[in-house]
Amino acid sequence: MRTVSVPLKIIWLGEYACLYDKKALGQTLLGLNLRLIEDQKAPALVEPIVSFVERFWDVMQMNFPGFDRGVIPSFRVESDAPFGIGLGTSASLAVALAEYCYPFLQRNWQSQIAKIIAQMENQQHGKASGVDQFLVCQDPGVYAFQAGAGHKLAEAFPFPFVIINTFGGTSTAQMVQQVSQFYELNRSKGFTIMRKLGHLAYDLLKGLEEREFSKIYQDLETAADLLNDLGVVDAKVYDFCRYLRSFKIAAKITGAGGVDGGSGAVLVCYEDPEAYSLIRGLIDKYDFELIYKANKTENGYQ
Repeated sequence: MRTVSVPLKIIWLGEYACLYDKKALGQTLLGLNLRLIEDQKAPALVEPIVSFVERFWDVMQMNFPGFDRGVIPSFRVESDAPFGIGLGTSASLAVALAEYCYPFLQRNWQSQIAKIIAQMENQQHGKASGVDQFLVCQDPGVYAFQAGAGHKLAEAFPFPFVIINTFGGTSTAQMVQQVSQFYELNRSKGFTIMRKLGHLAYDLLKGLEEREFSKIYQDLETAADLLNDLGVVDAKVYDFCRYLRSFKIAAKITGAGGVDGGSGAVLVCYEDPEAYSLIRGLIDKYDFELIYKANKTENGYQ
């Protein structure tokens, strides 16, 4: 039985700014993956995965007229995080589908797989920066990405963090469109926000190099405010992030965000591992869901 596994990702800084060629800092994860598992008796796929897979077959046939989806073995899809909350599940699924189909492609098709994945991301998000499909194809670690290219910064993030699901039903494509409209109607303010987000990424690089939590905390806190100003953060989620500041704990959305009853995935970064119990209690208080607690392999702390 064949299995294809692709990691999920988080964005520390650079949401939306990376669409305007500003730097983004992101991380692939050891413990969150999306898997395609060959299964001749696989149950029917569920929405929104079934729609995504159908679009993938259409894109394949559009680019490669000789492609025969009938030769691809049946499979089921498993993910360690919900689809569509900002952790790169669509990019991971596109990469997994391409890898799953790879043995059945003619040799002259293989070099065009990156093009297929880019087309899927643009369909899914309206406009894709490329950062998601870049990150999910990397080994675990922290990466910088800008204008279509990226490189590794560190093997691990130097402080503990958790990822929570704040729920919400706003799609990434809707949020990208909303930000685009904001930018067109408020060009001066939009430009200023993108420029500040871009500068924060460079500043966070210094915090990572110096392993200085106060600098990292300040940058993530400022990013949370800027993303709220951009209009992509639900009021309840922003309140959650602001509440943690009194304890010097940084929290921000990671990904497109959302304004319909939640903002998808939120990163919470802290210096003292003992702060986890406080964070865990607050997650329950807000009726959010803990998705992931990074282990020491993914952090520099001892």
